[in-house]
Amino acid sequence: MNNEQIEAYLSYGYTPFRKVQCVERIIGAWVASAVLLVIGERSVAWAVPLGLCCLLITALFAALTARHSKERLSRYLCDGVFSLYLALLLDLAAYRITVLQSGVSLLRAAGFVGLLLLSIAAWGLLVRKNIKSGRYSEAAKPQKVGAWAYIGGALGVLAAPVLLAGRDGLTIASVGLIFVSLLLSAGSLNLQRALLDIKTQRREPG
Repeated sequence: MNNEQIEAYLSYGYTPFRKVQCVERIIGAWVASAVLLVIGERSVAWAVPLGLCCLLITALFAALTARHSKERLSRYLCDGVFSLYLALLLDLAAYRITVLQSGVSLLRAAGFVGLLLLSIAAWGLLVRKNIKSGRYSEAAKPQKVGAWAYIGGALGVLAAPVLLAGRDGLTIASVGLIFVSLLLSAGSLNLQRALLDIKTQRREPG
C-alpha cells in the first residue's frame, strides 16, 4: 500500500469529530454494560471487568474531547473503540443467554469471542485488499463494504427463526445477538484507520 492509497482510505467517508458523540458514547457504554449484567446471575466476576472497561473508555474519550478534538485520529479512536466494545457486549450477552439454558461453559464463551475476532479479521483483510486495489480512490464508485455488512447482518437475524425452527425464544435471541454483534464489528475497523493514520504521520518529514 502506498501513501496515496492509505490517505484515500483515511479520507473516505470521514466526518469531523464531534465532542458530543464521545459523551453520548461514554453514557452508552455504561448503560449497555449495566444491561448485560441484568442478564442471568449477578456476579462480581462480570461486574468488575466491565466496570474497568467503562472507566478506561471514559478516560480515553475524555482525553480525546479535552485535548485532541481537532485531530482526525480522535474520530477513528472514538468510533473504533465504541463499536468494538458494543460488539463485544452483544457477543457476551448472547453467551449469557445460553448460560440460562445450558449452564456455564468456558469453551462456548471462547467460541463466541473467537467468532467475533474472526469476523473483525475478515473485514480487516477485505478492507486491506480494497485499499491496495484503489477502491477508496474511486470517488465515482461508492464502497460497498458497509452496505454488505448491514445486509448480511439483517439477513442473519431474519433467517435465525427459520434455521432454529422448534427451538425456544432464548436460542433465537442468542443467535440474533451474535449476528448483530458481527455486523457491528465492522465499525471496529476504525481502529485500523487509527493505526494507519499514526503510521502516515510518522512518515511525514519534520
